[in-house]
Amino acid sequence: NFNAALWTAVAAGDEAQAFAASSEMIRLHVDQGHFAPAESSVRYAQAVLQHLGGDERLTAQLSLNLAILHQERGQYAQAEQAYQRAYDILTRTRPPGDPDIDKALHGLGAVAGARGDSKRYLEVNRRLLGRVEASLGSSHPYVATVEQSIGNALWQRRPGVNKQLVAGLDEVAGHGCAHGAKADKAEFLGSGWH
Repeated sequence: NFNAALWTAVAAGDEAQAFAASSEMIRLHVDQGHFAPAESSVRYAQAVLQHLGGDERLTAQLSLNLAILHQERGQYAQAEQAYQRAYDILTRTRPPGDPDIDKALHGLGAVAGARGDSKRYLEVNRRLLGRVEASLGSSHPYVATVEQSIGNALWQRRPGVNKQLVAGLDEVAGHGCAHGAKADKAEFLGSGWH
């Protein structure tokens, strides 16, 4: 129980452990949709962080959690600022393959997508793709997830193209030129990409 861990750490005077417990409580409350307790945990973590002298590693962790809280509340401008702050700190203080850098980039992309900024969404996800391919290898399932996100964004930017593709598949199937055209059209229409 994170609450018990928090109060045990406070009683022992272990501020770093208290920060870690409050940070975990932020994520737990956000996951459960309990935003008021999450905000309370943020305030506590900020106070502990200030008392510790503003450790950059902990600042980045708090920024990621704060970004998630803002994102879940639909506060995209604040979420973007928090993700960007975390990303800036992490790229300066962590090794290049650190997964928290990828989390910050993923968050920046998700916020851009939620705001309807497809150009920024694509730019961030292309950077993320390069990072995850380098660290995880091109056959990792997360690489396919990022590629699909990029593909979906590109598809949505060109809505007329999907109609042309369906018309083209109809034409090919109508002429009997390709026996698989009807199956291709059914697969395309079933993909949700139209």
